[in-house]
This record gives sequence, structure tokens and C-alpha cells, in this order.
Amino acid sequence: MGSPVAGLHRSRRGPATPYATSADGVVAKKVALLADPLGGGGLDMVANRGAALTLSTATTAIITRLSDGVGWTVTAEPGDPFVPPLWVDDDEVWLLTAEAGLTDAHSLCSGVTRIRRDTLGAPDVASGL
Repeated sequence: MGSPVAGLHRSRRGPATPYATSADGVVAKKVALLADPLGGGGLDMVANRGAALTLSTATTAIITRLSDGVGWTVTAEPGDPFVPPLWVDDDEVWLLTAEAGLTDAHSLCSGVTRIRRDTLGAPDVASGL
């Protein structure tokens, strides 16, 4: 079964209109600027529940609220660099970790870090829009 809005994936900007039933009902607008210092083009990103989780370095991830583009910085525990993100929702962030010294973004994972989002405090990343 195909997408109800055929061809939408070709757009350079994601749709921001909820529940559009046709391509004519979709209004494209920039809602957030996602940092991509590793140059993956979104390869190592997960998005869910209005948030995107991206890696900015092997020891830093950024949660971006898609409604306004502000975000929170998450730092790895010493010796547990991050590898591709696993999950983000309203309550938690899950990041895979690698063994110390293995900082390649695609290293085999050796663990999981789970962080409650209510412990992160106020956003510390500006929207960039």
C-alpha cells in the first residue's frame, strides 16, 4: 500500500501540516534546523513524538524539538562513546554505546544508555532558524 500523498518524499522540506489527505493539503515549511557535523545526512538520526535525536560527536547527542527547533545536549559517560541513536520519545532517550576507543559511528555497540528527558532541564541549544 502506497503513501496517501504520493511523491511527497521528494520534497526538500518535510511536511508540517498534520493529517493532510492529499499533496495539495500539505504545506511545507522549515520547522527546525538539525545540526549534522558528522555529515551523515540524517543517516544516524531517529525522530519520534515531535523530537529528533542526532549525534554531533562520538560523545555528544542533540535532542531537537521539531515544533520550534530548540534542543538539549546529551553527553556520554566517560569511556562509553555513542554510536547511532536508538530511540527518543516524550519520556526517554536511548543511545547505543561502544567500547572505549571505538569512536567510529558504526562501531559494534556494547551497551545502551537511557536518559529520562525530565532530567535534562531547560533547552540549551538555540533553534538556529
